[in-house]
Amino acid sequence: MIPQKIKLWESADLTAIKTDKFKTGMISFSFSLPLDAKLSAYNLMLGGVLRRGSVRYPSATALNRRLDELYASSVEIKNLRCGKNELLIFSSEMLDNAFVNDGSDLLDGVLELISELIMNPVLEDNSFPKAAVDKERVNVSDAIKAEINNPRVYASRRCAELMHSADTDFPTVRQMAELVDTCDGEGLYKHYKRVLTESKASVFYVGSEDIDDVAKKIKAHFSPFGSAQNVVVPMSAEGFEKSKEVTEDFPVSQGKLCMGFRIGVCADSDEYFAAALFNEIFGGSPASKLFMNVREKMGLCYYCSSAYDTYMGNITVSAGIDVSDLECAKAEILRQLEDMKAGRISETELTAAKKSIANWYRQMLDYPFELFAFYSTRGLFGRKADPEEYMRRFDAVTPEQIVKVAKRAILDTVYFLKGTIEDTDAEEVEE
Repeated sequence: MIPQKIKLWESADLTAIKTDKFKTGMISFSFSLPLDAKLSAYNLMLGGVLRRGSVRYPSATALNRRLDELYASSVEIKNLRCGKNELLIFSSEMLDNAFVNDGSDLLDGVLELISELIMNPVLEDNSFPKAAVDKERVNVSDAIKAEINNPRVYASRRCAELMHSADTDFPTVRQMAELVDTCDGEGLYKHYKRVLTESKASVFYVGSEDIDDVAKKIKAHFSPFGSAQNVVVPMSAEGFEKSKEVTEDFPVSQGKLCMGFRIGVCADSDEYFAAALFNEIFGGSPASKLFMNVREKMGLCYYCSSAYDTYMGNITVSAGIDVSDLECAKAEILRQLEDMKAGRISETELTAAKKSIANWYRQMLDYPFELFAFYSTRGLFGRKADPEEYMRRFDAVTPEQIVKVAKRAILDTVYFLKGTIEDTDAEEVEE
C-alpha cells in the first residue's frame, strides 16, 4: 500500500493509497494554518456550524438523510493540532464502490456532499446565520467547561500551558472560552474565508479507485482552494529556560500530578525512534517502569503514565495520587528516570517496548483512518514515511541510543492539581 501523489491544483495535492484490502474507503480534506488561539477557537466553532447544513442540504436532518442514501456513509469534521499548526479536517468513510451492487458511485456522492459543506454553507448577508452560531457557541462552551471540570484532562492541559507559557500563539483553555464567547457570525465567516484561501490544503484517499479517477471526481465538485504560498510551521523542540512548579486547589479528592520534561527530539529527527522507545519503557505502556514500579509495586498512584509530544519534543508524566503522597511520587518518578539515564534497561523491558510499538504499526495497516493519520501528519511536514520501514528502524534501536535520549530529559514543569475534598466517596465519581 504505497501512497501516490498528484497535484489537484497549484494549491492542493491528492495523496491516494489504492488497495482492495478494505470493504470501506475513506477520503479527507485537510486545511492547515499556523497555530494561534483565535484560530483554535474559531475552528471549533466553524466545524460545528458547517456540519449544520449547506445550501442544498439546509439542515442536519437533510444531511443525515443524504448520508443514509449513500449506504450509511459518515462525514466528520475535526480539529487537530500538529506542533504549531492547526488543522481543520473533513473526513468521510463510505462503502467501497467495489462492494456496491446497484451501480451507485458512493465516492462521487460523498464528494458532492462534502463539497456542499465546504464550498456552499448556509449564509445570511455574508455572515453565518445567528441562530446556528448561537447554538454552536453553547455546544463549544459546554465542551470547554467539561474539559475544565475534568481534573485529569485539565491538569494535563495546564501543564502544557505552563510549558509553552513563553509562546504567545499557544492557546490556553481560558483564552479559548473567551474567544468562543465573543465569536459572531460575521467574524466566523471571515475566518472561514481565510481557511479556504490561505490554508495549506491536501486531500487523502484510501480505496480501490485509481488516483486519476479520484482526482477527476474531486475536480468535478470542487473549485481550487488553499494557498500554494502557505508554509507549514516545522517541528521545533523548545529549549529549557527555567523550571516551573505550580500548585492549584481543585474541589476533588484526588491529586493530579503532571511533570513535563524536555527531551529536544521531534519526529523529524533520526533520534525519534530511540525517543519513542524511551517513552514506551519509561511510562508509555502497562509494562513500563512508571506503571510497574510507581503504581504497582509502591502503590503511590492510582494511575501513572507518560506521553510523548512528537511535534514539540516533550514528554509529560501524568499521575493520580493522594495529596499526602506528592513528594514521594515525584521522587520515585524522577528515580525511574535516573535508572534509565544510568542504563538500567532490561532486555525484557526493551523487547516488550519494541513489540508494543510494532503491534501498533501492524494494526494501523488494517484501518484506513490510521493510514491517513500516519501518512498525512508526516506528509504535512514533507516527510516520507513507510510503516514497514518505521518498524525496522524501531527494531534496530539499541539500549545505548535510548540512554542517550534519556540523558537529555530535563524536568521543565511540575503542575499539581491539589484535591481539597477529603470524602473518599467522591473518588468514585471523579474516576
